[in-house]
Amino acid sequence: FLHYFKAEKIYLKQNNNLNLGKIRLNKALLQYNESDYLGCENSVFKALRVLKGEKADETVYELYNLLGLVYNELGEYDRSIEFHNKALTSLDKNPTPVEFQSRATSMNNIGLVYLNMSQYQKAIPYFEKGLAQKKDLVLYKPYVYALLLENLGYSRFKLNISQELPNIFYESLKIRDSLKLST
Repeated sequence: FLHYFKAEKIYLKQNNNLNLGKIRLNKALLQYNESDYLGCENSVFKALRVLKGEKADETVYELYNLLGLVYNELGEYDRSIEFHNKALTSLDKNPTPVEFQSRATSMNNIGLVYLNMSQYQKAIPYFEKGLAQKKDLVLYKPYVYALLLENLGYSRFKLNISQELPNIFYESLKIRDSLKLST
């Protein structure tokens, strides 16, 4: 954390807003991973302020996505969906490389918000949209593919829709095992 603070001071002094925004994103990610959601939220808004007018599309996407995750953790589901949609809008304006699979990640995140609200019927289309680019997803982000499958299966299970169950769970588990991911 100390290193981020020092880097912030350097980039502020240099008036290097692009790197300052990236440092603040990294600081916010650290805060999120430590469950400091309010600190994370603060860091994200500071980063967004300095990136205004900069060409930082991927960073802005990551910041909006992170805000969506924060508000989901805080149970502020409407705000979570709002910021996940802002992340998607930023992708529409400036698409990220296919390797990032940002759209699939956002679809999974929005679906998770609806899962947390027990609105399984609303969650399913987001998981299905996320899975639409299966070939690229399996190639570049297999763990996101596994998450989407698992979340789709869970939503169907909760609605007593047996379509593709339990095979969806088995496929997700197989991928997770091959990547040595735990649930």
